[in-house]
Amino acid sequence: MMLLQKSQVTTGGTSWARGSAYSNAEGSTALTRPRYQRAFVDFFEDQLVFRRYDVEMVLEEYLLGGKNPLINGMISGLAHPLIHLGYAYELGSTTVAIEALALGACFYSPLHKYIDEPSYAKPSPHRSANLRGILDKVRADKRFDGLYAHRSGDISKVFSEREEALLEYWNAWELSDPQIAFRQSQELAVTILMGTEAPENTKFDFCFVHILTSSHAVRVLLPLVPAKFHISLVRQWWLFTLSVYIAQTRPQIDPSIVENYDLNGRDWKFVVHKALDSSESTDAHYVKGTIAHKIAPDDPLIPHSTALYERNRRDLGG
Repeated sequence: MMLLQKSQVTTGGTSWARGSAYSNAEGSTALTRPRYQRAFVDFFEDQLVFRRYDVEMVLEEYLLGGKNPLINGMISGLAHPLIHLGYAYELGSTTVAIEALALGACFYSPLHKYIDEPSYAKPSPHRSANLRGILDKVRADKRFDGLYAHRSGDISKVFSEREEALLEYWNAWELSDPQIAFRQSQELAVTILMGTEAPENTKFDFCFVHILTSSHAVRVLLPLVPAKFHISLVRQWWLFTLSVYIAQTRPQIDPSIVENYDLNGRDWKFVVHKALDSSESTDAHYVKGTIAHKIAPDDPLIPHSTALYERNRRDLGG
């Protein structure tokens, strides 16, 4: 990753004064440490100044450049860096782009190796183009039994204790037709969130919302980043989805939860009202999930099943 070759990374923590310089070695150790977030924001803002405020040049070097580009590790930190990056491109915001780079650096983790190292792409005994079918097999696979006693936002155990089984299913997805495959991934993200029972005392599963919003980020990024990153972005999302689903104890995915939901005469206007003028307007994840539902079926490049999204939009109204 290009960042490892740079100095002048600063920290806002108590042990280093903001604006102080690191050596290359010290800059390397700052990676993966969330407490250096302010330091990385300072660093990337400086790079922006050096490049006359051309954020595309900064992204080209620090997001897309190098042997192990930062973009291949953006699902770390529960995909917050990837989600933030999607909003940066969607909103055309330099500020959000700098924040996304900082998040990517702070949460950079070994997860990037699954994309960067070809050895992890192996033949799978479960090859299929049907994502729902693959998840059904994951749910029935007893190798994942007992891994989590309850739903968890920590996906690390999936990789440390069940890596072999996880990679079987990660490599199972056939991507022979990228457009159809991506349409499936978008629809699956919606179905996982809306077609599973929510945890106790909540309306929606926070981690499953991240599956949806990270899918939205991929949808935004695909037309805008170089083609060589397209498959790796989609495979990153699939790796994240699998690990989150397993860490959430593999709940049954039941589309009838959506199909049988009583809309009680409510329509999309009701959902907009909930997102803008009710107590839900202060819940960022509710608003972001609603946006993802609204935009996905309107994308002319991805011929979704519009009925699925329309119904889920209304279900979000509660």
